[in-house]
Amino acid sequence: MKQEWLRAGPSIEELVLEMKDQRRERKSKVAIVMPTMNNAKMLENHVNELTKQTFQDFDILIIYGENDNFIDGDGSSILHVREKGNNGSAGSYYIGQKIALRDDYPLIVHADDDCLPVSHDLLEKLVNSLENGDDVVLPLVSYGDSKPKKSGIINHYGAFKNTVLRKTGLMFLPMWWGPDDMELFARMRKTGFRTGHLDVKAWHPYFTFTFIEKMTKTYHYRRGFIQQAFLTNNYYKALWIIIYNLLTGVGALSLGKTGHAKVIFTAIWDASGMKFFKVEGHDQKAKHRKLEDHSLSLNDIDKSGYDVVIENDSTKKIPRDLLEFFGKKILIVKGDEMHWTATYLPIMVVARSTDIIFQDRLYKLTDERSSFSIILSIVFCIVSAPFVALGSIIFFIRAFLTRMYGGIKSDGYGI
Repeated sequence: MKQEWLRAGPSIEELVLEMKDQRRERKSKVAIVMPTMNNAKMLENHVNELTKQTFQDFDILIIYGENDNFIDGDGSSILHVREKGNNGSAGSYYIGQKIALRDDYPLIVHADDDCLPVSHDLLEKLVNSLENGDDVVLPLVSYGDSKPKKSGIINHYGAFKNTVLRKTGLMFLPMWWGPDDMELFARMRKTGFRTGHLDVKAWHPYFTFTFIEKMTKTYHYRRGFIQQAFLTNNYYKALWIIIYNLLTGVGALSLGKTGHAKVIFTAIWDASGMKFFKVEGHDQKAKHRKLEDHSLSLNDIDKSGYDVVIENDSTKKIPRDLLEFFGKKILIVKGDEMHWTATYLPIMVVARSTDIIFQDRLYKLTDERSSFSIILSIVFCIVSAPFVALGSIIFFIRAFLTRMYGGIKSDGYGI
């Protein structure tokens, strides 16, 4: 990746290695942009699911990794595109957007290869909504075990008119991987386009928590959330995200997870210095992740071995009285990542041990600890509070000045 791409988006020729055009002769109304990498089975399943849609006037623009083989497609209207190198999800969507605008598709849909259209009339309703007034429209999305909800994630079957991209700019390629899609959606809303959510459903079955994934995901997502807030001039949100991440880092330190804490603090520092593109060196697994059984059924778990069982339904907020969890063995059923710092981290600090069930799998977030080590964790978090406040202000100011004087902006990118 080239540093000049920070300020000017590259051409299709700079990013594409090969194309194979298997589209029908008549140009379709809709371009579905679908990046993929090392995920052929899921990709084939996704393309097959699209044949079940009631609306069929679409072409699929599949953006493959450099070493991926093109799928057959079973007669679907597909443009196969192999990219040069690894440009991340942001780069893959950027390529698809460039091609969609070049070929003048009126409507564009973003679809991660592992986010499936559950409602058979999903595309039909998205298109109808765009043709009847909306500029940008999204479905409800289920993540893992969660109930369908409004996501604000444009890459999960978000649809929009091509005029939206021509005015707001394309996906900000330098973000590489992370909330690049949320940054684009925020840019669309900031520009004043009419957005909406429809009662049709998509499903992201393999959505995983950043804190039980590889550290490279933790790093790029935490860095990216801060950067996307600054890029869209949402400074209140930027400050809150910095505080949120510092609290998570301090909490990880209090639990003895120094490797995890180091990655989080590095992400905050790099974000405040507006460091973009892929950063190597964070490929290790989260050290506290212990996957017990890939085929575990909820009915197979002996809940009697826990002192407290929390049936989390994504509405769980900060516990009113953390003392009830002090020194207890905790089981969180069907956790929701949205409340990670607000709920799980405080519980982990005060609990003897904490396990979580997510997508029918059991994860041990913390091993058993003594009451003395729990008290030390609590004291550490309390003593660190002033440093979190001071650090948040310092990081915020650094990010603000770096972005302003560095001339970094995503508005109009790639156009």
